[in-house]
Amino acid sequence: IWLDDALEHGTRTRQQIIKNVLVNSHCMVALISPASKESKVFQKELSYAKSNKSRVIPVMIDSGDSTNALALPGIHFVDLRGDKLDSNLQELAEKIQERIKDLKNPDL
Repeated sequence: IWLDDALEHGTRTRQQIIKNVLVNSHCMVALISPASKESKVFQKELSYAKSNKSRVIPVMIDSGDSTNALALPGIHFVDLRGDKLDSNLQELAEKIQERIKDLKNPDL
């Protein structure tokens, strides 16, 4: 698990580090909120992850148009908004475990 919160915003080094992490990751947990949907940086990172064949697990963390998560109608996402947090954390953990299992057994 890698987070970019320790990196200085707006620097070329930060952009390169994020790019390298996305190239080397097999899974991206995308935290979806109205702010992330409007963020050009988030959209670039998401696009880059998808173009590198990383599996994207969308996680809705704030109110918004849940039928249009990531601007892909009908996409399934893990819902961690409000009172759903505790009950759906298990679903998120299972999706991440599935991805790890897929990586360990690529022939399945």
